[in-house]
Amino acid sequence: MQSTRAKPGVISQRAERVDVDKLAHFIPKQELAWEQTWLHRFVFYGGARGPGKSHLLRWWTVLRLVYVFG
Repeated sequence: MQSTRAKPGVISQRAERVDVDKLAHFIPKQELAWEQTWLHRFVFYGGARGPGKSHLLRWWTVLRLVYVFG
């Protein structure tokens, strides 16, 4: 019986496209802020409490890195 696991040190070449909405689960205000980051150099998104500023910032960082290096 053969193993289906990849050999150590071998990177799979299989790439899969994932929609940002399915991955990050942005709420409507976060989605609007995400879209604005592509159009403007500075985007101010705030408020004392909610709606997920930290969530948006973390996903913005990850998705920009994927865009730049992916």
